[in-house]
Amino acid sequence: MGQLGISTIVTSAAALGLFITHKFSNRRKLTLREFVYVLFFAFILIFYYFLIKNITHFQIHNYVDAYADKGTLSNVKSFLYSVLSNASTLGSIAVAIGFILLLINFKDNYAKRIVCYSSAITLVFIFLSAVGLYPASSSKHVTWSAGFFWIIILYGTYLGLRGNVASRALSIALLLMLIALSALNIYRFTHDSFEVTENNQAVSFIENLPPSSIGLWIGGQPVVQYYTRLNPGLEKHRFFGQVNPISAEVELPKHTSQIKREEIHKSMTQPGGWGIMVIFRILNDYSLPATALVQAAPRGEDFYIFATHYDIDASEGYSKARVEALHQALTNAQCNFESLQRFKGAVVYKVYCPESNSVPF
Repeated sequence: MGQLGISTIVTSAAALGLFITHKFSNRRKLTLREFVYVLFFAFILIFYYFLIKNITHFQIHNYVDAYADKGTLSNVKSFLYSVLSNASTLGSIAVAIGFILLLINFKDNYAKRIVCYSSAITLVFIFLSAVGLYPASSSKHVTWSAGFFWIIILYGTYLGLRGNVASRALSIALLLMLIALSALNIYRFTHDSFEVTENNQAVSFIENLPPSSIGLWIGGQPVVQYYTRLNPGLEKHRFFGQVNPISAEVELPKHTSQIKREEIHKSMTQPGGWGIMVIFRILNDYSLPATALVQAAPRGEDFYIFATHYDIDASEGYSKARVEALHQALTNAQCNFESLQRFKGAVVYKVYCPESNSVPF
């Protein structure tokens, strides 16, 4: 959300700046109507900046593993790698060919605008990344670049097909690459190369359960909150284990031993709950939130635990840590549990904890 908001402001401000620069470079003054438009557009940008300022600050501060300032050179390398990852290897070649075609036809008015605008945007984002104001460590942080890629490729192809033999040859090669890219994407989609989480099926299963107590483990809370609006039948259940979803700045400790017990309870009631949960992902240790979940569970009766974006068969990383922490907390409380129903990326556990046992915190 924060990255998308920042990129919206930067690309819009760059377009506004280039428009004004173009006017003055041709020694033309802004008309009254253009001046009003510029003021209105600038006001919208400033308003939007203050609208996203706090949430962007919380996101960058709390997700330090994704947004940490790694130094000028590393920041720039990370940004460029994210952009190239967003395009893919074949896509990057296609963009390069499209850009060459635009340069060949630079006299075209629209080609000139596309080249100037995309170049200006790239330089601005490289600068912001270098100084640590736009940390990008994943292709999802630069999704805005896809729009520029398509404009460069499609308009470059259009101009090339109208040009000389060399330009037409480049355009035909570009079209063949687009066909290959499309075929590759179809193959990836049809062969499950992407993470698929069967939340619809999992929620339908939960809705059909008799009125029960259901604990919400990794990913369960936002899914249930969303689907409750669409599936009124979920309201018959009592959900426990929620954290406070309101954003707040969280100080990240270097080790879970530095996290005080009251901080876990705080995550259940005060703003910053999601930020506190991020600590456990960074430290790859979910024992404390798992213990808190089991403590909040009923005793002497069957209940359920719902987890989504959750790989019960994970063999490494934080996915494995999430599973092991929950299973260990249930074992420590002498609870009997089983994975009642598995879905892609989601699990519903059935659990029974004896009345005389609680988990020491």
